[in-house]
Amino acid sequence: MLLNKTTWSRAALIAALAAIASSPLGFAWGSRRDAPTDVAARQSGFNPFPGEWVSIPGAAPTCNARIARDPGRDVPALNFVTCPSGRSGCRHATARWTDEAGSTFLFRREPVRVVDGMPYLSYARLYPTSINLPSRANINVIETKGGQTVMAVGDYTSSATACGGHLVVGSSTVAAAFISAAAPDHQLIGTAPIGKPTSLSLRAIPIGALGSSAGGAVQRASHLGNQFYLGMSMPFGVTIWDFARKKAIVPQEPKRLPAELPVAVRDGTLALDNENWGIWFVSSTGSYLKLVAPAGPQIIFDLAVDRANGEQIVWLEGDRPSFDYTHVSLWTAPYATDAAHLHPRRVATLGDPRRAGGGVVANAGVVLTLQTKNSARLTRLSDGKSWLIAADPGQRFIQPLWVDDDEVWLSTGPDQPSSADYQTGIVRFSRGSVGSERAALGPGEDSLTKLFHAK
Repeated sequence: MLLNKTTWSRAALIAALAAIASSPLGFAWGSRRDAPTDVAARQSGFNPFPGEWVSIPGAAPTCNARIARDPGRDVPALNFVTCPSGRSGCRHATARWTDEAGSTFLFRREPVRVVDGMPYLSYARLYPTSINLPSRANINVIETKGGQTVMAVGDYTSSATACGGHLVVGSSTVAAAFISAAAPDHQLIGTAPIGKPTSLSLRAIPIGALGSSAGGAVQRASHLGNQFYLGMSMPFGVTIWDFARKKAIVPQEPKRLPAELPVAVRDGTLALDNENWGIWFVSSTGSYLKLVAPAGPQIIFDLAVDRANGEQIVWLEGDRPSFDYTHVSLWTAPYATDAAHLHPRRVATLGDPRRAGGGVVANAGVVLTLQTKNSARLTRLSDGKSWLIAADPGQRFIQPLWVDDDEVWLSTGPDQPSSADYQTGIVRFSRGSVGSERAALGPGEDSLTKLFHAK
């Protein structure tokens, strides 16, 4: 979805990034005694880093993050159990990494990526003392669909050298971009193979070299191959970090590219045009062109690619009279890198979903979006046939996370006016149980009045 264009103060930006803390990458690691500590937190008995955690080469002295040497041992993966409603084909996991009431998740764009046939889930574990208070620490976690933690990086947030940022799974490696309260004029960037967490190291890159001015930082990121596509602020734009050449490429001919929300593809990245509300294609060498323009007065406000179907492009168009989107439609096109060879097709009209800005996930020929706070929508790209999935009583859906031939994943939170969008759980619905409902729904859009309730 489109970002808020409000200019962030440097203090607010650092605070927000520290509240998201993510991971760096590397070469050789120090011993456990080298890992930084937060004395006040430990004196209070709060220790979210049990086991063996080590410092990250290139992070010190400005970044306080540490990484688990053996994440599979010291950071247990999520535990999925039958949903409280007992509905068929439904399992959920709750944020319970602290005994206090404040455990929450944080998910970024494209939270699941497939590497060598295995889906990897990326998220952050937040540790506030209450659900609506700042987190005291954050741990960024990557785990397999099968429940094996392969990487964990975190930090206390009260330190003057607290780091925040992004940990992004690519085609075979993990990339990271961090910024520290102690050095807000630099981004810390690095990469490491998946499954080798302690090979991480970081390189400090001046913000100016990434196309931003004072107060700017990476706000969204996508990774594929040797390229790390960075959605920058101050001003909004996409910058490429080339790991092979160890250099930044700032698309700026004929002007600085006005873009955000990069989605990496085989030849470069797609990104939203935040001036004229279309989609850019940006090559891996930095050239760019307009790929999609919205129909009529509408705006394109979100996009994804179906990586299981040759990077088929998917996007949402709609009106935005206020915060929510109306008259929303789902579009798709086979992968292309220029408008002349793009063949767009409107798949379905989604109507007036109040939560259309909650994200879009595409995979295996279907698209997952939010419809209302209590329902999500699964749409088949081949014919536009759609079905709604209802949240359990007392729960709301916050963000679509993943869909494949086996399951549908969404993040959840308490359905209370005061809970905002705090993500306290993940729910996984079996596609098999969803499939048993399809025959009863019948064809076309008229079938959308039926929800998937527990049997």
